[in-house]
Amino acid sequence: MMPDNDHSKDGNPASPNPLALDLDAARALISERHGSGLDADDPLLMLVTLHGAFIDDYERLLGRHNAAITSVISAAIMGLTDKALATHLEHQVRLADRIEQEFKNQYRRLRILSAVNLLAALICIPVLILLIFK
Repeated sequence: MMPDNDHSKDGNPASPNPLALDLDAARALISERHGSGLDADDPLLMLVTLHGAFIDDYERLLGRHNAAITSVISAAIMGLTDKALATHLEHQVRLADRIEQEFKNQYRRLRILSAVNLLAALICIPVLILLIFK
């Protein structure tokens, strides 16, 4: 899912994540690290766009989960006695620990998918070059 009609001044979709790598930054990074420039219409830049969209979707998912968890916890705390509140909070802490572990697992999966995307790009580029110069 892409953001609604949010666009930056250069016409590219604006990312809600201020740390997201835009196309110009990706081109500069590739040029800096590999000494190879990319044209603005290079297909490799599609991976940057797709990866950014994936991360934006994932961040929206985390935001929805955070809102839902906050709502559930707020509703559960209302009207509880001190003892019930303490017991309930203990359960919530354990639940939060399990949720944190699941988010860490999701983040690890995200890093693996990112590595697979990078590996796919590293495999496709030489194949494309080989096909072009055949």
